[in-house]
Order: sequence, then structure tokens, then C-alpha cells
Amino acid sequence: MNDEDTPAEPDISEPDITKDDKTFAMLCHMSAILTGFLGPLIIWLVKKDESEYVDYHGKEALNFALSAFIVFVSLCIGLIVLGVILDFVPVIRHFVFILGLIPFAFYVGVLLMLVLAGVKANEGMKYSYPFCLRLIK
Repeated sequence: MNDEDTPAEPDISEPDITKDDKTFAMLCHMSAILTGFLGPLIIWLVKKDESEYVDYHGKEALNFALSAFIVFVSLCIGLIVLGVILDFVPVIRHFVFILGLIPFAFYVGVLLMLVLAGVKANEGMKYSYPFCLRLIK
């Protein structure tokens, strides 16, 4: 018997994920849009012992929200310093406002990744954010 005749085994080793698990996992990601890291933190603390699936997504959403917060604050501080320095260069002085678009573009990227993760969580899939600090394991 060759390998082509045997059916592929499903790669899902988790128990059945309930609709409530999917909903709370999705809310972990989506709540970060309005509440930053507080929404994922609250949902994760309340639901982490009830479901491994929600525990996983809660940690992912919380790690990403904390990472995004750290990067956003660092980016803003760096751009303020750079803006003050560049303000002394007469030719560039009028274009310093363009630096303000960088945090906006970063925030749009964060929103897109949060929505993507929320959709994947609601579909019952595990999603791992790229470029994320793993502060909570």
C-alpha cells in the first residue's frame, strides 16, 4: 500500500472549540482596537482557565497590544526629538509635519493585524502575530 491511498490525518490536536471560545478569542483581539491592552488583559484573566483556545488568543492579543504600545510610544518620542532637531534646518522645516504620518501608518497597520487575528480566531484557527514581543508566555 502506498502513501497516496492513506487519508491525511487532520493536524488539529485540540478538543472541539466551542462557539463561545471562538467569540471570546475574537473579542481578545478586537477589544484591543478600542481599549489597547486593557481589553485583552481583562478577557484573558477572566477566561484563561476555562479554555486553552481563549488562553492562547488572549496571550497573543495581549502581547501584541503591549508590543504595539511600546513601539508607538517609542516612535512618537523619537519623532518629536527628530522634529525638534530638523526644525533648525531651514530647508526641511516646512516638511516636518510629514513625520506625523508615520505613527498614523503604524496605527493603521496595527488595526489591520488586529482585525485579521480576530477573523482567524473566530474561524477556529490559531494566529501568531509577526514582529511581536512575547512578554507573556
